[in-house]
Amino acid sequence: MLVDQGRGTITRIQDAVDNTSDGDSVFVYSGFYNETVPTLNCCVYINKSISLLGEDKNTTIIDGSFLYSVIGIMADDVVIQGLTVQHSGRYAASPLPSGVLVNPPSAGVLEHILVFDMIIMENHVGLDVGPSANSTFRNNIITGNKWGCLLSDNELGILMVFDVSWVAINTIRNNRLGIRVADSGGMVECNNFLANDIHAQFSWDTPFPALITVLRGVRWDRNYWDTWEKTSPKPIIGTVTRYIVILLPPLCSLDYSVRGSSLDSF
Repeated sequence: MLVDQGRGTITRIQDAVDNTSDGDSVFVYSGFYNETVPTLNCCVYINKSISLLGEDKNTTIIDGSFLYSVIGIMADDVVIQGLTVQHSGRYAASPLPSGVLVNPPSAGVLEHILVFDMIIMENHVGLDVGPSANSTFRNNIITGNKWGCLLSDNELGILMVFDVSWVAINTIRNNRLGIRVADSGGMVECNNFLANDIHAQFSWDTPFPALITVLRGVRWDRNYWDTWEKTSPKPIIGTVTRYIVILLPPLCSLDYSVRGSSLDSF
């Protein structure tokens, strides 16, 4: 299925997605796509096992007009690649408006999600990963978000909640908070954390003892932290609550093998 804003018979990404079946691909030619007719508060709503592929991540842009989540993934076995995703809504909602929202539509866990070679920028939350497993988020630029991974110029870059996934080889920069990991395992490795107000946090709400909770949580490995010039392990500060009571003092996880220089741009 081809989407071409200037020349094609299909000019809206959602129209192409609606006409696919499991296993199909939607290829989006370079252009500026302002998808402002939302489905479940998402500009592009994916509820099938498909691939959404952009021609060039620098020139294939989906804009949320500061109204909604830009791409919502609600099915297993989804691939999105080669797009710029920007300008999600700013209003308070649950889930929070995001550049890319990975969230099952009902109780359950999404599996085998791949978000690859993307620019996720200037959103409220860059990448919001709900209950999921066996998923990969790699080679992305997440910038200028309020929360990065709740990856550049978002308010929150990446948010991982009830998730066991692999977050690798991303550049997470210029976010208020780069990545927040809540009640999640998985691996965060070989990422660049650059010029975020806060690079990373984790939290657990659990009945387990605090030490066991940290040991079974997310693993940090070989990340570059621009504010950490030492060769010793980098601490990541977090909190553990039990029955809504915060356990003090704050706990920390460690990136034992910090990188001394940033990874090359991609």
